[in-house]
Amino acid sequence: MVVDRLARPGQERSFVPRLRRTFRNLTSRLRLGLFGRTFLLLAALMLVSLGAWLQVFFSMELGPRANQMAQRVITAVNITRTALIYSHNDERSKLLLDLATNEGIQVYPREVTDFAEALPDDDYWQRVAQHIRTRFGPETQIAWGVNQVPGFWVSFQIEKDLYWLVFEREQIGLTGGIEWLGWGATALLLSLVGAAVSVGFVNRPLSRLARAAQVLSRGETPAALPEQGPLEIRDLNASFNRMAKDLRQAEADRELMLAGISHDLRTPLARMRLEIELSGVSEDARQAIDEDLGQIDHSIGQLMEYARPAGTLPQLATDISAVL
Repeated sequence: MVVDRLARPGQERSFVPRLRRTFRNLTSRLRLGLFGRTFLLLAALMLVSLGAWLQVFFSMELGPRANQMAQRVITAVNITRTALIYSHNDERSKLLLDLATNEGIQVYPREVTDFAEALPDDDYWQRVAQHIRTRFGPETQIAWGVNQVPGFWVSFQIEKDLYWLVFEREQIGLTGGIEWLGWGATALLLSLVGAAVSVGFVNRPLSRLARAAQVLSRGETPAALPEQGPLEIRDLNASFNRMAKDLRQAEADRELMLAGISHDLRTPLARMRLEIELSGVSEDARQAIDEDLGQIDHSIGQLMEYARPAGTLPQLATDISAVL
């Protein structure tokens, strides 16, 4: 016993991480995005809360509902007994017909040979029977069916005559499970629609931001994000727009700087080539110097190519077939 008590707190503490791991594994296998994960979580929470609410409602409804239906049966038995006592013999058949037609209540003579079926082992029906016996006495018989005729049968007595009063089960029983299932499904559907709309309000700006970030990562210029909606979304979009603007300005400054560097480096090289052509050096010396200048120019071109901004297409096309 001591070991079990000591183990329970650890088991309770380990339940939450285990549930988190299970949810994480499920969402990773399904490859759900932010919208799918949030919607799934809200749907699970709503299912659990709806089930708990229905359980509490049924538990709280059981006692008052049983008392109300028992009072209804008691009132019907008293009225029927009084009507039969004070009515003439020739009018009793009309009275019984009116009860069966208008109220769904039927009266049968009770025989000793009647086969009565016991009530089901259900808390609600046992409570109804207990209230009825408390009012009429413990000798009152209550049956789920008599002689294989279904219904809610209650016995009563007028002097020495014994009778059965029969109610339809639907009049006395709780609200049907199918009806509650329909109401629950409707409430759950409306809740899920509301959850989807609520999650969409958060997911759409984030999806728009993710697409803009992908465009920016390819070196392209994304469209400005709308600075509207909730405060957090407005601040996030405004910060992203400022960042994209700063990056575009930095790229423009770098391109201008690279153009200036290329001009400043290649202009002296062109001047040196012109001076070599006009000088009286030998052909071999001129060719060697020209090769050195070409190598320097090639290195400058490689440096400019390396420093070109990401996403910028090269100015010259390359024939892959010729290279291979």
